Amino acid sequence: MSSEEFFDKYSKGKMNDDIEFVEWSNDYQHYLDMLFSKEIKMGQIILRTNTPEEASDILKEALATEASRLKYSLNLAKKRLKRFENKYNIPSEKFINEWSAEDLKDKDLEYVEWAGEYHLFSRLNERLAVLESIENVAS
Repeated sequence: MSSEEFFDKYSKGKMNDDIEFVEWSNDYQHYLDMLFSKEIKMGQIILRTNTPEEASDILKEALATEASRLKYSLNLAKKRLKRFENKYNIPSEKFINEWSAEDLKDKDLEYVEWAGEYHLFSRLNERLAVLESIENVAS
């Protein structure tokens, strides 16, 4: 049996118990498992309300406000990171991956501040990405 024949029978629900069909079914199921394990499955959040239009407007406004707040905070964090990068002539990502407190002689506090600012910047970016991934599918 060819893959086209199997898929035609399978999709039409014409399944049987012969060994060839069972083997094709197992192979196909294995293929689907591999395929879907690589896909990112999108989650859903369902909200119920007696006033859907108003609730939708409030949620959109809240999401927009939070996105603006995150962008503003990212901009501030980026400016603070730039000060460190200019002072030490190294990008923050390289600093965080390759440097230790000893690399900033007698500047342990500055190292902690730079690392903290970098981690804050990363968390803000992650939050903004999640926020921007939200899709309004209200009806």
